[in-house]
Amino acid sequence: STGKAENKNAIQKQNKRKGNIPAKTDLEGIYMSKTTEHFGGQAFSVAFENHDGPATVGVMETGEYEFGTSSTEYMTVISGSISAQLPGESEFKEYLPHQTFIVPPNQKFKVKITEQTAYLCLYK
Repeated sequence: STGKAENKNAIQKQNKRKGNIPAKTDLEGIYMSKTTEHFGGQAFSVAFENHDGPATVGVMETGEYEFGTSSTEYMTVISGSISAQLPGESEFKEYLPHQTFIVPPNQKFKVKITEQTAYLCLYK
């Protein structure tokens, strides 16, 4: 609809002026606490907290990355795919949209990304 397009254009103009969505913005009830860039800009995430608890949503560019956990992480693919080598596993397993893998606290895991991929990570 025209209203949605106008609203999207207004948001894009506002974000362009500011460079990005600023930290600590209330956006329809979601509190965004910080934006983080990882691996020299190859991945970024926005942290927020709602009724599900603390979480991040982000995008990763193609590449191979290793992450560490400090709490249990529930990683769900939104778009694209993530091949993950979880702690104790010797092989990578591919996760597609709407699929989730769980990583225990204080562990490292590796991922391979073959196309831009969006994800949601819940921290428990």
